[in-house]
Amino acid sequence: MENTDVFSGLHNFLSKPSAKDFIKSIKSFIVSILNTAPDPDKDCDAVQDFFSKMDSAFRAHTLRSGCSDDELENAGDGLEKYVMTKLFPRVFASNTEDVISDEKLFHKMSLLQQFISPENLDVQPNFQNQTSWLLAQKELQKINMYKGPRDKLMCILRCCRVINNLLLNASIASNENAPGADQFLPVLIYVTIKANPPQFHSNLLYIQRYRRQSKLVGDAAYLFTNILSAESFISSIDAKSLSMDEADFENEMESAQARLSGLRSQSCQTDHDAAFTAHCPKRENTLIHAKSSDSLSATTNETLSTNSDTPMQRASDLENKGATMLSDDGSEATKIFQEYPYMFASVADLRIGDVESLLHNYKQLVIKYVCLSKGLGDAASLAPSLSPFQASNKDSENYTTLFSDKSVDDLIRALQQGERDNKETERALTAKMEGIGLRSCGEEILRLGFSIRGGIGGKFPVLRRAMEIKMRDRSKNRKPLQRGRMLSIEAIQAVQALKRANPLLPPSSPTYSSSSALLDRVIDSKFRRLLKFDMVAVLRELLRQNECSLALKVFEEIRKEYWYKPQVRLYSDMITVMADNSLIEEVNYIYSAMKSEKVLKADTEDFNTLLTILVNHKLFDLVMDCYAFMQSIGYEPDRSSFRILVLGLESNGEMGLSAIVRQDAHEYYGESLEFVEEDEENSSETGVLI
Repeated sequence: MENTDVFSGLHNFLSKPSAKDFIKSIKSFIVSILNTAPDPDKDCDAVQDFFSKMDSAFRAHTLRSGCSDDELENAGDGLEKYVMTKLFPRVFASNTEDVISDEKLFHKMSLLQQFISPENLDVQPNFQNQTSWLLAQKELQKINMYKGPRDKLMCILRCCRVINNLLLNASIASNENAPGADQFLPVLIYVTIKANPPQFHSNLLYIQRYRRQSKLVGDAAYLFTNILSAESFISSIDAKSLSMDEADFENEMESAQARLSGLRSQSCQTDHDAAFTAHCPKRENTLIHAKSSDSLSATTNETLSTNSDTPMQRASDLENKGATMLSDDGSEATKIFQEYPYMFASVADLRIGDVESLLHNYKQLVIKYVCLSKGLGDAASLAPSLSPFQASNKDSENYTTLFSDKSVDDLIRALQQGERDNKETERALTAKMEGIGLRSCGEEILRLGFSIRGGIGGKFPVLRRAMEIKMRDRSKNRKPLQRGRMLSIEAIQAVQALKRANPLLPPSSPTYSSSSALLDRVIDSKFRRLLKFDMVAVLRELLRQNECSLALKVFEEIRKEYWYKPQVRLYSDMITVMADNSLIEEVNYIYSAMKSEKVLKADTEDFNTLLTILVNHKLFDLVMDCYAFMQSIGYEPDRSSFRILVLGLESNGEMGLSAIVRQDAHEYYGESLEFVEEDEENSSETGVLI
C-alpha cells in the first residue's frame, strides 16, 4: 500500500504537461551516473545533491499550488525509489571493501547463531519471547526484497518496532519502568544474528548513503543508529562481549564452523560465491575468495615442496590442468573429441533402447579422461576408437589393432577368447543333452550356473557348480532413483564399501580414528570416482536404507563437487530421513547448511514440501524460520503455504505462531483466510469427515 501511494504521488506530480523539464532532468541524471565509474563517496554526494535540488524545484514550481505537503513528500519518496531502482545495480555494493565486509559479517553471524543465547547478551528472562523475535527476524530478512532505500529502511524500522512493543508490553506486565537502550540494543543484536540477512553491511551503507537526508531524522534516525551499533558490535564480538571464557568461545566457534561447512573445500566455496551475487551483479568482482585461494595455493605449494617424496598430484588438479590446455587450443580439443564414437552422437544414432542417460554418462567420462590424459602429458594414452557406424562393418577381432598398449591388447584378446570358449562350452553341453533326450534341460542347467568339467580320462563330462559371482538382474526388486535411474554396478559397490567401512564405534573408542581413516580411503577410492548421477544415486540409496551418518558424509562430499547446485528438494529429503530417525541435531545442521548456501534452486512448491515435513515432525522453530527464510530469498508464500502453516500450527496448539501467519495471509490476500472453516464446509458438502 505504501509503495502504491509513493509511486502514485510521483506519477500525479509528473503527469502534468508543465513537468516535462522534471522528467528530462531525472533521465539525464540517471544516465550521467550510469556512465561514470563507481565511486561511493562521489555517487552519494551527487545523489543527495540531486534529491535536494529536485525537492526545492518541486516546491518552487507552479505545480505546487495544486498539491498538499503530503503529496509533495510522496512525490519526493517516489522520485527516490524510481531513481535508486534504476541505479541499484550500479551503486549497491560497488566497493570491493564493502563486499568483503558483507562476507565476513555473514560468515560470523552464521557461526554465532549456532550457539549464542539471550543470556550471553544479558537479555532479561521477561523480555524473551520467541514468537515476537521470529516476527522481528522475518521483517529484517525482507530487506533484500527491495531496491529502494526507503523500503529497506522500513524493514529495519518494522523490526525495531516489534522489539520495542515486546519490551514495552513486558515492562507493563511486570510493573517496571519503560525499557531504554540498555534493554533494547541486546535484543536487537540477538534478533539480527538470528536473522542474518545476506549483504547486511552493504544494505546499511546503501540506506545511509542514498536515503534522502531530510527523511533520515527523528525516530527513523534513532532506530537506524541502533542497527548500526548492533552491526558494529557483531563485527567485533568476542568472548568478553558474550561473558564467556576465551577458550570456550574459541571452541564454540570452531564447532560451529565444523557443523556449518563440514568438509567443504575452498574451491567449492569459490564456485558458490558467484551464485551469491544474484542480488548485486557487482559482487562478482570481489577479491575475497581470490585472496583465500591464493593463500590456500601458497600453503599447498609449500607443503608439496617440503614433501619431495610424494610427487603425485591429485586427480582434480590434473583434470583442471588438462582442461586449461584443451581450452587454449580449441582445434586440438575438437580433433581429440571427434575420435570418440558417441561423443557427438544423438540418441537416435544408438542401437539399443532407452540409453539417453548412458550417452550422457559416456560424454562425462570422455571429458574427464581426455582432461586427465592431457594433464599427465600422455598423448599416447588417448586411444582412438571406431564410430558406431564404422564398427558395424568390422569384426570385433580387429578391434585390438586400434590400441598401442600391449597390456590392453592382451586384455581384449583374453576377453574375446573367453567369450569364444563359453560359446563352445554351451554348444557342447547342448549337444550332449540332446543326445540323451534332455534337449529342453540344457539351457536351464546353464542358467543355474553349472559348467562342464572333464571326467575320468576326459571321456565322461561331469556337471559341477561353477564358482562364479554374478550380479542379479537390477531391473527387479530395485526402486528407481533420480529420474528413473537404477543403481549402477559402481554405485552398488560404493554403497557396500561405505557400509563396510563405516565406523560404528563411539568417537571416544581407541580404534575410532583408524576406522574413520578407512572410511575416508573408501570415499576417496570408491565414491569420488563416480559420475554425477551415480553420486546422487548413492546418497539416495543410503537415505533409503536409513544410513544417516554415511548419508551425511556423502552429502558433504557431493557439496564439494564443481557441478553441485544446491536444491531445496534434496535438503528436504535429507531432513525427512534425519527427522524420521529422531536425529534433531543433524536436522538443525542440515537446515543451517541450506541457509548458508549462496543460492538455492527451488520454487514455492519445494518450500511448501519442506514446511510440511517440518510441521509433521513438530519442529516449529524451524517452521517459522523456514517461512521467513523463503521470503528473504525471494520466494513468496502462496495459498498452499499459508494453508500448510495455519492448519499445521493450530492442530498442534501453536496459536501464537499461527496468528503471525494469519496476519501475513491477510496482508497478501486482503482478507482473513479461515482455513479450518473452509475444510469443515468442504467436508460437510462431500460427506467426508476430516
